[in-house]
Amino acid sequence: MFRPIDDLQDNNRNIILLLATVLILSLATNLLASLLFKMINNLFVIIILCLISLLFGILLLKNIYFSHHKYVIRLYGGYWYNLKSKELEKVSISGYEFNNDFHRYLFSFLNENKAFKNIFEKNKKGITINKSSFDPTIKDKLTILRSTLEVVVLDFLQLHLNSYFIKNEINDFEIIKITRDNLDPSILKNRVLDSITKDMDEREAFINDNSTSLKEKNCSVVYSMSKNGIFYNRLEIELPSGTTIHRNNEGFIEIDNKLFKLTIVPIVEGYSSIVSSVLFEDGNYKCGENISLNLEVQIKRSFIIPKKSIQVYQWLDSFLQAIEEYISIDKLEKKMKVDVLQLIIKNLKSSNNIFIQNNNSKIVNTAHKSRIAKTPDDIPVNKKWDVGGNSSKMLF
Repeated sequence: MFRPIDDLQDNNRNIILLLATVLILSLATNLLASLLFKMINNLFVIIILCLISLLFGILLLKNIYFSHHKYVIRLYGGYWYNLKSKELEKVSISGYEFNNDFHRYLFSFLNENKAFKNIFEKNKKGITINKSSFDPTIKDKLTILRSTLEVVVLDFLQLHLNSYFIKNEINDFEIIKITRDNLDPSILKNRVLDSITKDMDEREAFINDNSTSLKEKNCSVVYSMSKNGIFYNRLEIELPSGTTIHRNNEGFIEIDNKLFKLTIVPIVEGYSSIVSSVLFEDGNYKCGENISLNLEVQIKRSFIIPKKSIQVYQWLDSFLQAIEEYISIDKLEKKMKVDVLQLIIKNLKSSNNIFIQNNNSKIVNTAHKSRIAKTPDDIPVNKKWDVGGNSSKMLF
């Protein structure tokens, strides 16, 4: 489990010990220098030794203060759906909320943007996929899926941050709120995000809808869904003051502040994802789109930071843990105890087979007995045989 901020605090404690060690060594060096001066009686040599020691101390301090620790977290997930009658249908997977949320945003975007729906249905996935960059303005199926993944991650992030800051009673002056209005224009190049967060007054699906009337009454709408499944998300991300959200030169979203930089890399690899068949709610196994996410964290500064000041940034640790539980198929299968479910199903099938075999064997035995010819000794005493010619008959 990755916990960059906790690691940073551990480093801070190590730095204190290191500085104490350096102080003791400097005192020892001073005594040694005094002794050497008396022995050598050469001031030039002493100055050279002192400069070498000073240079070593500066390099050590530079490595400590400006050290950049980098973490790369790879999460393997998936999205399952059916395309029937040109309608996108969700495939339900027990315990996998990521699949439900992904479907909600993708379904909304495609049904509100018919041109992109046609692209999604007809466009074949490419064989070669460029994972080192992302251009959300490209019109193809892979870009639609990658853009949807960005939206799902940002939505999960905003919910997590809101919960974290309330739970830890972070002061409002330590937080900034980033909405669509003050979002960097490069972020809105994501067509799915632009569509989902666009004002309801500008969207035909919400005209004369209850959500629109609520807004006219000055009610603040955070989420809303129209009757035909079109979704609205206001998107309000709370972050530590001084934090920015933008796209880097490779086109990936970066959340940047004075302590760390978080890069969100959406990946759709163009092949199927696999999850245990016991988790499909309809009992039928299906292949899904392989959806992966790289989260790259770079710690900018590893110097002494007060615990009170670092708390506003500590959401990163809990976010990395929560999103792993949210997306990872491995975590899903462990949470749902798939190995136990498979063993139960195997035992049930085995018991059922034994039951069927026993019943079949009873049927066979009964049929075998019914085919045994009866002899005259088996005939009841009140019945007799009349034998004549080449045939025989029983008289009652």
